[in-house]
Amino acid sequence: MSDDTGIVPIRGKQYKTVALRVGEFRKEHPDATISTEVVSITDDVVVMKASIFLDDTLISTGFAEEVRGASNINKTSALENAETSAVGRALAFYKYAGSEIASADEVANAINQQGTDNANAVAVINELLNYDERLAILYFMEQDEDVQIAIHNSAPKNEKTAFKNRIKALEKGVHDWADEACAQVGHCLVNGDNSGLFEVLDEVHKKEKRYLWARLSQQERDQVAKLSEERNNG
Repeated sequence: MSDDTGIVPIRGKQYKTVALRVGEFRKEHPDATISTEVVSITDDVVVMKASIFLDDTLISTGFAEEVRGASNINKTSALENAETSAVGRALAFYKYAGSEIASADEVANAINQQGTDNANAVAVINELLNYDERLAILYFMEQDEDVQIAIHNSAPKNEKTAFKNRIKALEKGVHDWADEACAQVGHCLVNGDNSGLFEVLDEVHKKEKRYLWARLSQQERDQVAKLSEERNNG
């Protein structure tokens, strides 16, 4: 299970989240620029490129590809997932990799995409619960109802109630977080607190983004998108 450091142990290896890599980079290079661009986009596949500039000098690039049908979240957020992964890889190729180039986000995605049958979903959720409850519950919330039922029923008979309560509490935590983050974003936008706004947004896991986005008004989403573009363009 991960701690608050942003380093997630998965299958015996240590992976940094993209959020941690971005935070480390911004702290060391506050005036640097992280730029992203769409390399190609179709109804099936999205390819993104991320570029990092220091003093207008290109120092690193990273690419990422996402297949729209690979998971439920990719059906609506393949572009965002690819962008996040590309940024994580560009930072890793520079010097913010830790022990692995892939980010914790990418590895969780890969585990998710190993299959969609119920038995696989049960194996994935139990593995993720052992390493990072945050990724585990986001994976669970992506699944169809029949898969969620299979996951619930996978617990030993004498542990089913406790397991269901654990999942329910984790789900509530995601929604409580989204409510709080929405309020913070709204407050920052009203008060022109861009620093506070990006502090909130930089902590948003890419799989959590839709829960926050759904709570913001269209005007707030447009403001956030504009400010994010301005920051990325330096």
